[in-house]
Amino acid sequence: MVEPGPRVDALRLSSPQGDPVTLRFVEIRGRYLVIPTGPDPAWALSTLRAAGASLELGDGAPRPCHAELLSDPASIREARDAFRRKYGDGPWERYFARASKVLLLDPRRPPGPPRDEVEMAVEEFQSVSSRYTEINLGNPLARRLRLRSVERLLPLFRGHEKVLEIGCGTGLETLPLLEAGHRVTVVDLSPRMLEEVTSRAKAVGKDPALETRLGRLGRLREVLADVAEGGFDAAFSTFGAMNIEADLSEVPGTMARLLRSGAPLFLGVLSPTPLAAQLFDLAAGRPRHALARLDRDIPAGSIDYPLDLHIRDITELRARFLPDFRLESVEAASVLSPPWPVPGLLEKLSVSARGRLDRWDRALCSRWPFDHLGEWLFLTFRRAEGSVGPLAPGGVPRP
Repeated sequence: MVEPGPRVDALRLSSPQGDPVTLRFVEIRGRYLVIPTGPDPAWALSTLRAAGASLELGDGAPRPCHAELLSDPASIREARDAFRRKYGDGPWERYFARASKVLLLDPRRPPGPPRDEVEMAVEEFQSVSSRYTEINLGNPLARRLRLRSVERLLPLFRGHEKVLEIGCGTGLETLPLLEAGHRVTVVDLSPRMLEEVTSRAKAVGKDPALETRLGRLGRLREVLADVAEGGFDAAFSTFGAMNIEADLSEVPGTMARLLRSGAPLFLGVLSPTPLAAQLFDLAAGRPRHALARLDRDIPAGSIDYPLDLHIRDITELRARFLPDFRLESVEAASVLSPPWPVPGLLEKLSVSARGRLDRWDRALCSRWPFDHLGEWLFLTFRRAEGSVGPLAPGGVPRP
């Protein structure tokens, strides 16, 4: 966090991009720990991408340091407890309590090498895994989006026993499907996320119906190479995986091999026309965020997301999945909700007003043109009957 008042324990950081900043920190075993607050600031993102920065500690002498996000839950708790003890309950509650990540700056290790998009994504999800469920369920907007996703998945997947999920996180949609009697294979690029979803499934006695695979969407063919053709009855990926993956070229062919004829494929993707989110950004005095949403490749931090995003329109996605899949429906996850990092806009409304807003929102989500104007869209594809069929390795149609 950039220091809001008088300097305390001067630690000055010069990141590869942006002006130097003075930070509050704690020192544990010769390493300096910082809690970035609010939407991920540019200095933190550039420091993480470069895997290092330059520190000045009191004496003014710059020191190169290695930078990474803490991922071990015990180390994160230790750092957060140390912050609270050092700065007191008031500053803790005001600035740090709702922050989810801890940045480690280690002058004993050299910077680099720089991280690519995939490495940034892995580190991001590793770092928030222990608090991911709490963060999402504690945010009324994120909770609403997850609920609406589950409300669509359960009836869509009824009668489809074996389900594939890409980008499961901690299982906010996985657990309801397991509890509904499905067998779910989940794929995620974060080992700690897979540990979390496994732990949650065990807690409700559903872990025998859960299988976990480590990997990412763009390498799905490798991750599930041992699965028989038509091995899944349904598949889905929501809220991120389709938009943080730069290359989707292998995805349609792999899905065609994995899903049997008639199987539903449900995708939750960021909209290329997020009019509602843009209006909320403008109303909140954030014109740069509103304009950034028009781009197809959005740099990390431009719209409050900590990772680089790749936006695909519906026409592109439909074309990618033809001829093996047909697009059945498009609807907005929410039309009237503000972007999820700003829930305070809704919390100011009364309970009855929020109820009316929710009813209006649900009514608009499937009506044109509003069905295309939410920040997130739900796309339902269906594995075509009599299409070219499962693909051979390499994406070539089988004769």
